Amino acid sequence: ANNRTLQEKILLVNNLVEAFGNACTVINDNSSRFGKYLEMKFTASGTVVGAQISEYLLEKSRVIHQAPAKRNTPPDVYNKAAGAARDRSEKAVAPRPKLRDGNKQNAQELGSVYSTLAAILNAGDLEFSAVASEHQDKTEIANVSSLENVASLLCIRCDELQEALTSHCVVARGETIVRPNTVDKATEVRDAMGKALYGRLFSWIVNRINALLRPDGPVE
Repeated sequence: ANNRTLQEKILLVNNLVEAFGNACTVINDNSSRFGKYLEMKFTASGTVVGAQISEYLLEKSRVIHQAPAKRNTPPDVYNKAAGAARDRSEKAVAPRPKLRDGNKQNAQELGSVYSTLAAILNAGDLEFSAVASEHQDKTEIANVSSLENVASLLCIRCDELQEALTSHCVVARGETIVRPNTVDKATEVRDAMGKALYGRLFSWIVNRINALLRPDGPVE
């Protein structure tokens, strides 16, 4: 994108932000589900030299649930993520062309975006079941394969992810006590994780865009 003019970049990034921040509603097939403020930076002569996007109030609830006749963010975003996750093993063994440092970094960042989206999708498949014990009921993840997929996509260990979903810590008088979550609580934690991941990903994309649109020097 470095070979494009600033005006072209500003027009192009709007499509990218909308791809992750818009959704289908009953009234509008491409409704903005977030707030955006675009600040343009000009020179004294009126030439555009930079821009900065501020985002707020992203509607993350759509990531885990949609009302009837409504949809999530545009499906092509998730379709690409699903395809990237499905071909993950094939790409690991396939010969890769040599890339310049800049292109290599862009490819790694794009892969991270797809992996995060795929992790959110797979996290929605996690199911929990109650396990009776002598002292208190516990919760375990019923489909271990989905847990392994999510952990792999997020580059964390399965046991760490399982512990984060099925238990919580309580600090009382300086002592940390680990208590198991109920099935309902574990489901809430799973959904909260999906919304948090999507929110952080959206903010990261906006920050990368702002780095692209930042003025080369001080604006006079």
